[in-house]
Formats: sequence, structure tokens, C-alpha cells
Amino acid sequence: MARTKTINLRDASDPAQHGGKAAALAALIRRGLPVPDGLVLSADLTDGQVAEAATEVLRWATSTNTFHGLVARSSAPAEDGAQASFAGLYASRFSPASSEALRDAIRDVRATAATPAIRAYAALRNITTPPGVAVLVQRAIRPYASGVLAAEIDQGTIRRWTLEAVHGLAIPVVSGTQRGECHYSDSKTPSAGAQTEIILPGTATELSQPPGEWITLPGLDNRPGQRTKIRTSDAGLLHLYPPDADQRRPILIAALRDQLVETAAIVAAVLHHTSIDIEWAVTPDRAVHILQARPLTSPIPEAPKLTHSAGTIWRGLPAAPGRGTGPAHHLTTGASPAIGPGSDQVVILCDNLDTNALDALLCNPAGIAATRGGPLSHAAIVARELGIPCTTALPDDLLTIRARTPITIDGTIGTAEIIKSIERSPQQ
Repeated sequence: MARTKTINLRDASDPAQHGGKAAALAALIRRGLPVPDGLVLSADLTDGQVAEAATEVLRWATSTNTFHGLVARSSAPAEDGAQASFAGLYASRFSPASSEALRDAIRDVRATAATPAIRAYAALRNITTPPGVAVLVQRAIRPYASGVLAAEIDQGTIRRWTLEAVHGLAIPVVSGTQRGECHYSDSKTPSAGAQTEIILPGTATELSQPPGEWITLPGLDNRPGQRTKIRTSDAGLLHLYPPDADQRRPILIAALRDQLVETAAIVAAVLHHTSIDIEWAVTPDRAVHILQARPLTSPIPEAPKLTHSAGTIWRGLPAAPGRGTGPAHHLTTGASPAIGPGSDQVVILCDNLDTNALDALLCNPAGIAATRGGPLSHAAIVARELGIPCTTALPDDLLTIRARTPITIDGTIGTAEIIKSIERSPQQ
């Protein structure tokens, strides 16, 4: 039977139909770079064609290694552009290789094209977004480690770069719920991460196990990794407790770090970018896989220079440059910063740089400070694009600040500071 609206990823060359993400990955595949294979469901797919397209994907899946399931990822026409990333605003969904689960995953991804957050972000970036979104379906990678690497390039040579890594999938890094191990081009010593959960795609047998059952993590050089327990499982993913031993050892050895930096330079050259942001995964055989590649939409943050907090100054990691001052506003799940005409520009205080933080950024706060999440999370990327100062990885006691307390965020050096009062300009 002829395919309706799916195309092999390597042939997805039209950003208008296949989206920016798929088009970039297709270009890398055609140049022999390591990208997981997949199919693309075009942006003009109708709701009535989803079931048939999912059947085509499952037929393709029987010819490839989908032992750990599939992942459906957005690939919108305006996504991953030089002026706007749309980072974290569209959806990705992991799924077992079964018809109902895959149909649901595809529909979830497609539904994000019509969300208020997409419209608000597009308006702030002065971009018109087409109504549809392509969906890229790939086999799921079960990695030893994953993360994000951002680099600035001068005449083909990487000059500055920042890298975040976690065990397992990169979901905790990009979602801003955890801080990865941070490596910087201008610092010999990485900044330790704070990983409280490891996420991996699971086999059908593993996903059927109850919480508390043991599982072996992927180990480097194909050796068995640490044993750990299942916290929970859902939607094709295992959520695992990190072993204590893993918290004391670096995730990336120097050879792997250097390999990732070299790969980033090659990716940038193929895509003709002078800066690059890649999501990567390293499997137990030390193979590097490129999961996403886009140009940077703003300069990467500097490595932290300050190491401790004192008094009313909290120190964390720089995530978006600039200083912002306003009354403290604690962000809770589902809450809005409630900024409107004539309102104070608040400084958002939150535990995670997650989707709630993304929504808050679209309300134009004076700044945002978080106790978790890293400088390469989606929310931090959007903060840099919108020019909103952001500091992350701050001490937990930041969250004990009373609401409306005057506070200044310095996202250039990575601090949050209580001040006596908020000075008003003559215009105010």
C-alpha cells in the first residue's frame, strides 16, 4: 500500500511540510552523521489520516530496532529557526510500538500547534506560525547518557561551548526539572549535577514491572551498569532512582566530552551555522547520536564565577544575562504571574524551569530564578531569546522568601539578592 503522508526521515527536505527539526536531521543523515532513523508525518496531515499514518509507522517499525519503543517529536515549520527556537513549546511523546499508544502520541504532538503558549511566543518573536505541525517518529534510543551542547563557532572552529549531561534520557535537562553535570569551554572542572531521577525508554517486560523492582542501568563500554529500582513507569518510559554510586562519579569522561564537541563542529559545518545547539545521546558502545540540531538564538551563558551564597545573596548558575528587579512572586503549578497593564513586573521564583516557568516567561516578568534546572533547559533558552534575566541552580531556601519582597536577579553572574526597595523611574 502506498504511503499517505509519511516520508523517510532522510528524504524530509522541505521545512514547510516536514518542519525545521526533521529537515535539519535529514541533511545530517545525508552526510553520513549518526541520527536515529525514522519517518515524518507531514504538517498537512488531516486528523482523519492519523490512524492510517500510524499503521504505516508501525509497519516500518517491524523492520528496525524498536525494542525500546518509539518517540514522536514535533517538527513545526517555524521551529528550530535562527530567530526563534520554540524550545519546549511543542511536545514530544515516547510510546510503546503499539497502534493505540502511537496514535495517542501523534495526536498529543499535533495538538500543541494550537496552544495559547505557541501563539504568545510567536507574537513576542514577530513570527507567523502555520496551523499544522509535522511529526517525526523515530526509534527510541536507550542511552548511557544524554544532554545538550551549545557552541559558538568562528571560522569553522568552536570558540566557546557549554554542555549539560545526565544519565539516561535528556528529558530532565531540557524540561528544566533537574540540573545536569555542566561542562564549560573556559573551565577545566565541570559543575556537578543534581540528578534525582533517571529516565529510560523501557521494554514491554520492564514497563510491566511494579515500582520497587530492580533494573540494570546501561553501562559505558557495554558493561552492565549499576542496579537500581523502578520508581514508576508511564507512556513507554521508566522513571528510576539514581544509584548513590552514580552521584559520586562524573558522567562524561574527557574523551566523550571531546568527541561531543568535535561532533558539534561537524554538525554546524554541515548545516552552515555559525553557532549550534545539539541534543545528543551516547549509547553504551560510546556511539554518539544526534537527536536535534539548531542554530543558537542567543549567546550561551558564561561559566559561573561565584561559588557560594552569603546573607541575602544567593548564588547559582547564570542562565540568561541581564539584571531584573521586582517584587517576588512564587510560581506554583498552574499559576499565572498575573502581569497586566499597569502591574508591577514581578520576579518569578520557582523550583523547576519547567513548562510552568515557560508560560510565566511569556507574561514578561522582570526576571526568573529557579532552584533546579540548568542553563541549557528549554525555559532558559526562551529567557535568553526574550531578554529576561534568569538564574538557576539556586539554594532551596530561596523559596522561603516572602511574596512581594523586593528582589534583584542577575543572570549574567548567576545571583539573586534581596534589596531594600524598588526604585521607580520618573516615568513610573
